This record gives sequence, C-alpha cells and structure tokens, in this order.
Amino acid sequence: MSRLATSAKGLSGQTGGIVLAISNRSSYSLHISSALTDVMRIFARLGTQPAQSWQSERGIEDLAENPNPNKKVVLIFPKLEKPQPSRVHYLPLSVLTIGTVAAHEGYDVTIIDSRIDEDYRNFIREIPEAPLCFGISCIIGYQLAEGIAIVKEIKKRFPDTPIVWGGWFPTIVTDDTVASLYADIVVKGQGEFTFIEVLDSIREEKPLSSVENIAFVKNGEVIHTPSRIPEDPSQYPSLNYDLLDLSRYNSIQSGSANLQTSRGCPYRCKFCCTPQIYSRKWNALEPERVLDELELLVSKYKISHVEFVDDNFLSSRKRAERILEGMIERGLNLTYTASVRINNLVKFDPELFDLIKRSGCAKLYASSESGTNKILGVIQKDITVEQIRQMAVLFKRYDLDARTTFMVGLPEETLEDLKSTFSLSMELLEIKEDLDIYFSFFLPIPGTDFFDDAKSKGLISVPQTLDEWATCVPVDQRQFWLFLPTSDKLSTEKRHLAKKVSFYFWFGHFPRFKKFIGLSKWLFPLKAIRKICAFRYDHDLYAFPIEWWLFRMVWSLKLSLSEPKDIE
Repeated sequence: MSRLATSAKGLSGQTGGIVLAISNRSSYSLHISSALTDVMRIFARLGTQPAQSWQSERGIEDLAENPNPNKKVVLIFPKLEKPQPSRVHYLPLSVLTIGTVAAHEGYDVTIIDSRIDEDYRNFIREIPEAPLCFGISCIIGYQLAEGIAIVKEIKKRFPDTPIVWGGWFPTIVTDDTVASLYADIVVKGQGEFTFIEVLDSIREEKPLSSVENIAFVKNGEVIHTPSRIPEDPSQYPSLNYDLLDLSRYNSIQSGSANLQTSRGCPYRCKFCCTPQIYSRKWNALEPERVLDELELLVSKYKISHVEFVDDNFLSSRKRAERILEGMIERGLNLTYTASVRINNLVKFDPELFDLIKRSGCAKLYASSESGTNKILGVIQKDITVEQIRQMAVLFKRYDLDARTTFMVGLPEETLEDLKSTFSLSMELLEIKEDLDIYFSFFLPIPGTDFFDDAKSKGLISVPQTLDEWATCVPVDQRQFWLFLPTSDKLSTEKRHLAKKVSFYFWFGHFPRFKKFIGLSKWLFPLKAIRKICAFRYDHDLYAFPIEWWLFRMVWSLKLSLSEPKDIE
C-alpha cells in the first residue's frame, strides 16, 4: 500500500478512526430526495462487480484463496437521533475522511448517510453485488442502536461480507464490539491508514495480524494488534466532497459547513475519553492547509459560515493567529464558531480578541463544568472559578457571542456544590446577560477514569453485549439534559436528588424558561409554576414534589418514543 504524500493538500476532519466529528447547532428545513433517485445513485456508484466470499466462520484470518479483485467499499453513517424535520445535518466527516483516503488509494467508495438516506434498508437490498467490505462509524446511543439494525439488514443479503466498525465507542469498548455478531473487525483510534491496510489485507490475502491498531476474532479469541503512533493529519488528501451529494445537506445549502483542523487534546479531564484515544496528544494541520480548505469551501461550495469542530481550535495561539489573519488577507468573508479553553482564553491580550472579532467569529464555546474549585479539581478541569468569572468579563468587554456549559451530578458533588454551580451561572448572566449557558447531566463514559470508578463502586451495571450497550443510555443524546430515564442503569439516590434540585432551579430561576413562557399566551399558566419552583429552590423544600413528578411523567413519555426498540 502506498503512503499518501505529505505534500497533499487537505483536511482530515475527524477525531479518531471512523469517528463522529459533527456539529448540529442550528435549525434548517430538511430536504430529502426521493428513494428512487437514491437507489439509482447507489446503482451507478456501486456497479456490478461481484465480491469473493471472505469468511466461512469467525476465523477472520482465513482469507479467500485468490486475491479479491473487488475494490468496492460501502461506508455507513447511522443516524444520531430519531429523525426530526427541523434538524440541521452537517457533513459526516468521519466516514468522509475515511472514504477520501480509501478513494485516493484506488478503492471505489460509496457513502450512505442514514440521516439523509433514511431508507437504508432499500439501499442495501438494491446493492447489485457484495462489496469488498462495509464500514460503520458510531458513538454510543441511538447511532449504535441503528448501526446494529443496519448490520442485521446487511447480513440478510451479504452474510459473508466483512463488516468493519470504527469510532470512539468501538475504540473504547472493543471486545464487546468485535465479539458480537455485528462486527468482524474494529479499527481503533485514528483509522485512515489502518483502514486502508485492512482493505489491502482482505484483497491480498495478508494476515490481519500484520495490521496495527485493530481487533478481530480468531478461533473464538479476540485478538488485539499492537498500537500505532497517531499520524500527522497533513498526510491525508483533501476531503473528497464528491463522495457526498452535497445538495442534500441542509447545512451546505444554507451556506454552513463543519470542519476539523486538529485532533486530540493535551488536557486531562476525567469525564472525557479523548485523552485515552489520543494519549493526550494534539496534532493539527498547518495554517496554510486550513486556509486552502476554507478557500475551497468558499469558492466552490459558496460556504459563508464554518463550524470548527476541533476540541480546542485555539490551543496554539500562533497557529490560530495565522489562520485568522489568513482568513482576512484572503478575503474569505466567513463567520465561524470555535471552542476555546478558559485557562487559555484568560491569557489572551486585546490584540488577539480584536483579531478574533475582525476575522468573523460568530460564537466561542468555553466549558465551565462546575461552580466550585473543589469539583473542578475532582474532574481535573485545570481551571478555577475566578477564571470562569473572568471569562464572562472578557466576553462582555470584547462583545463576543459565547456559550458556556456546566455539568451537574458530578462525582463528589454535594447539594451545596450543586447550588454553587447554579449560583455561578446566574452570576455570569449578571456580568453578560446574553451569555448562552447550557447544562448537562454527568454520565460516566466508557474510557474515562470516572467510568472505572463508578464500575468499581457498583454504581453502574456494565453491559456485557453490544445489544445491551445500545440500550444502556437514552438513544437520543440531544434530549433535554434533565431527564435521563432509570433504564440508563445509572440512577442513584444522589442522582435523583440532583435532577430534582436542577428541575426547581431551572424552572424557578433560569432566564431561558422565562423566555419560553413568553413565547405564547397559552403558556401563561406556567408563570405560577415558575413562582412555586423558585420558592421551593430558595428554601430547599423538595418534599412531595408534585411539579417534578408531573413533568417527569410527561418527559418520560416523550423519551419512550425514542427508545432503541423502535429501531428495526
């Protein structure tokens, strides 16, 4: 297999393996083409070349006797949530990046994005002949559940075609994934070159054991090959947007694109699995590479707004300055959103804030997580409460639109800590009244220290199969943060108390609910509920919480409509 030239211009656009790198922060009207058009497109791109039978049993290294001439590869991006007409769909950078590299190496790549190609069952039924392999990208939740459903459909038609899984979830929960009936190979971590080597091994009868950073089953045993050093994303070619029908993505049609210019994160937050996937390494494209990609999006695809989906776009000041200056120099006239660490932000000088503003920044995202230094230390966030306050002051001073996020229900968090977090959020709004504040409920994610701690303390019942993993958390990861159902197997007395107190704060004091009530005269009765909730929160009166019970009942009914059992 040839290595891609390091001088090739392009962008990797993903965070690891066949992994999710997508932003979904706006609402646009959804455009869906007809199923007939989709089927014809799949026919045209797949052709009629038959595939050789690849395996008879779960002995994955028992390849075909003759090299397989088939170079057709189908990559699948399952839906992230139950379909919603107003949801904006950004490009599936994970499979697009993998597909770009595979196409560059001579493979015939088809991408199925089930958010756009909703009738994936029909597509699979109409594929003329078996491809060399199928590849699936997923995270935990709805995407995993639908990924399993898609594989079941694939197995009906192509029982002998290998299925390769990638993404942060298969990377972390490798054994359960590859030992299931739904996966033959798992590509772990950064997957571009690894996936090519897997494809080459299937075609050329090379043993999979020679491919680094994968897992497969042989003779009933899960085999893990040695890890590989994370690659420089500059080695990858430019994203091949021709692999997607961009006219069907409402984000693109509205002039907005998602782009990733760096991978990994050097920090050590205990609630995040990125440190394990990338060993706290950070690799980034050179500024000129980024600017070339942006210029392509502007000139060819008429993009006017970019969502930088890097974990920390402003991690390197020198690099960020060159990109932002280049955007101005090239006259790209783009607006953009980006993430920034608060401990970095508070070190920015007026010149950098001015550059951020002049280069078209539409919004900055900065995570606060907690309102106490104790909990910030527990989660190893490496910021302070005073820095969080300073963040709000700086956003106000330089008139920058911004969002910050908090988590509730964190390990070692007491009721006093929780209320300190809510108090700090209100304090931030007093500093900058239009600051966008979001809350999420802590969930110990596989691959984090907190998950291992929760497991050792018996706070969670760890799923033992891929099917169980698909139902252990709410299938809709974007559901309202307050109401994780008890089926997540993570509810404890403390978590219920945190949810209840959060409810009364949010309904009683938080400005967003007040604005919601003002949207319609029919919501006017909720003003009385708001006053009751505020009184309960202020006086710690949570006995017989009928408001909480009623709202939870309504919301649980809504959540039940999104359970994995609906995915078939």
